[in-house]
Amino acid sequence: MNVLVPVASALFVQGTTQKQVELKEKANVSESALRKMRDTELVGKASSILSLAGYAISPEMLADLGGKIQAFSSSVGQRESDVAERMGACGNLMELFDVADRTLTEELDRLMELVRGSQTQFYNEYFAARVIKDLGTRHRPAQPTASKPGA
Repeated sequence: MNVLVPVASALFVQGTTQKQVELKEKANVSESALRKMRDTELVGKASSILSLAGYAISPEMLADLGGKIQAFSSSVGQRESDVAERMGACGNLMELFDVADRTLTEELDRLMELVRGSQTQFYNEYFAARVIKDLGTRHRPAQPTASKPGA
């Protein structure tokens, strides 16, 4: 942003003074508008401003902006692939939970019948541990209010 806004501002002023409506329109950006854009929109807007390079902007500013666009674009791509990877991992985790539930229900729970008579305490503790307790929301008990004198 610290390079894009000054370059865009210079192009906007040039478009205004030279009565170049298209240049003025393309360069009409504010920092707050840029902050509201999605990352991919920001890369597109910055690239379109960079494409206006023939309009009296120094080569150093353009090189700096081009480098920052490239670095930002790379980081956006990496973040999006990280999000996709996390979503995939979450889906895999749900599948693994399903497999674990089936293993417990269809295999271990049934195998416990082998020890039901000989190790009753172990059998009962196993099934007690298998019960999922939903503790719900805990609320603080209401504080007793002091009674008013004369009430």
